[in-house]
Amino acid sequence: MQHGVRPLVVQARERDQFKEQRAYMGAVLQHNGQTEVIAAIQPVQLWNMPCHRLLKK
Repeated sequence: MQHGVRPLVVQARERDQFKEQRAYMGAVLQHNGQTEVIAAIQPVQLWNMPCHRLLKK
């Protein structure tokens, strides 16, 4: 875990089996020495809003 982004458990289907895997689904935005963290991003369509809000800071 770096910068507060934790692994999430996701279910993945491979052929005829389901597996539980750990996946990092967060983001770390760094600019001019400032760091902002989005710990978990779900679903992909909602990425725009948290990124837009952080970029305005």
